[in-house]
Amino acid sequence: MKVKQAVILAAGKSTRTYPLTLTKPKALLKILGKTILEHNLDQLEGLIDEVIVVVGYKAEMIKTNIGNSYKGIKVKYIEQKKQTGTGSALLECKNRGSLENRFLVLNGDDFFSRKDIKNCLQHKYSVLASEVKDPQNFGIFELQGNKVIGLEEKPKQQKSNLANTGLYVFDKEIFNFRLEQTERGEYEITDYLKYLIKNKEVVLEKVKDFWKPVVYSWSLFTVLETLLKKSSIKGEIDSKTEIQGKVYIGKNSILKACKLSGFVNVGDGCVIENSEIKDCVIGDNCKIVESVLLDSVIGDSVELTDCKTKNKSEGKIEVRLNGKSVECKRDRIGALIGDFVKAEDVVFNPGEAIESNTIKKSNL
Repeated sequence: MKVKQAVILAAGKSTRTYPLTLTKPKALLKILGKTILEHNLDQLEGLIDEVIVVVGYKAEMIKTNIGNSYKGIKVKYIEQKKQTGTGSALLECKNRGSLENRFLVLNGDDFFSRKDIKNCLQHKYSVLASEVKDPQNFGIFELQGNKVIGLEEKPKQQKSNLANTGLYVFDKEIFNFRLEQTERGEYEITDYLKYLIKNKEVVLEKVKDFWKPVVYSWSLFTVLETLLKKSSIKGEIDSKTEIQGKVYIGKNSILKACKLSGFVNVGDGCVIENSEIKDCVIGDNCKIVESVLLDSVIGDSVELTDCKTKNKSEGKIEVRLNGKSVECKRDRIGALIGDFVKAEDVVFNPGEAIESNTIKKSNL
């Protein structure tokens, strides 16, 4: 039986991707000219007739960006006013009478592949799993052949290295199970999955193409390295601009006398002059002049003049996000700059996060 419907979970307020998500939901973060949500809708084109997007945090931004249809796919929205977990989001879809019997479910803030989605759709009940090096940080599946017989969250003694990616094929059978709140006061979709594992046959498909979760803003580096197969220049670059590596230059962007190296994403409508950019993700409508940016993530409508980023540290790099300290386990990380920031004559330290709408003057 064909699966005609997909549910994309995009309601949450992601504090771990601050400062980028202070001004937009994570599903609207962009790489290569498209939001995460648009990327996943592209993967569903021709496979799914209708998508229900569960929205919450800054819901109107998602509705405005995507609209009611996308490349022939009908798009509906259900608002989860209280973000009480992925399980309650799915239950909300059922209670609104929006779900057909069989449906695909996927996280709205991860990058999935069409190939892997097609493999999962072959089964009545299925999950997509990825081999990971650090199973203790994920929900891990236990298998018997290709049948799932268990799921344990962040196990200390893991029985496999197959992590839950958050992509499932379900039917309304799951709603025979009554969800209970976790200690955090949430209702988890994995409890529905555990019910199916116990009572039905759930087939596990391994990622054969790619799955790229966006956990922190610097996760976008890995996404860029995966998706950018060759340089794509939709804007304008002058004869003095040197490119060493793979770059994406968005529409209506203009680069003059720049040096680009590594993997670089420049959004739409940017102006960059006399600058060096290495391994960076830069948003839309930015103006960057006489600056050196290394291993940095830059939001939309940012203006930088005579700025530099440091990207190395003697010890581990701690990033302050939403008042909490998080260790960035990358070898190098520059600045993490939110939308509408203006800075002049500033040196940014490794892992320095700048909130949106900040104005910074010289610290030289």
